[in-house]
Amino acid sequence: MHLATSELILRLLVAAVLGAVVGIERDSAAKGAGARTHALVALGAALFTVAGAYGFGDINKFALTLNTLRQQTPTFIRSGALRREGKIAESLMTWAGGLLDVGAIAEARGAFLLAESVAERDGDAATMQGSQIGIAALDLQQPRMRVQAVNILREIVAHPVTAEMASRSLTR
Repeated sequence: MHLATSELILRLLVAAVLGAVVGIERDSAAKGAGARTHALVALGAALFTVAGAYGFGDINKFALTLNTLRQQTPTFIRSGALRREGKIAESLMTWAGGLLDVGAIAEARGAFLLAESVAERDGDAATMQGSQIGIAALDLQQPRMRVQAVNILREIVAHPVTAEMASRSLTR
């Protein structure tokens, strides 16, 4: 089944307008999210509906994509909340963990490296060590990087910066 471009645009526009109407009603009642937020959420929902119905030749691909998004939404919302609070390094580390959950290994590694760099700049030792643990966990999976990963983990065990890391690094 094919959807004409004009019909697609009309459907998305109607969804955004109806979402904005709901948001305007909430604005008038002095409740949380307003017109812009509701318009964007309605537009996103419409995009997913259209993509599911017309955009994928294989419904299994769509189901997998939708499930991945469902799993990651709380992680990315938490990451955004941390960023809003000014906790940039912790936000990046949370985002990296979310990327790991969906199997985006290279992207997660990049996010962990960025989080480590920002944490070092900001003097956030706990987030820096958390990022280093994430990097080491990825490096342990690559034979040529295992020695480096083990050395990073040994350094963290020898010099933990939080009570939680110290309690988990005790040897038996």
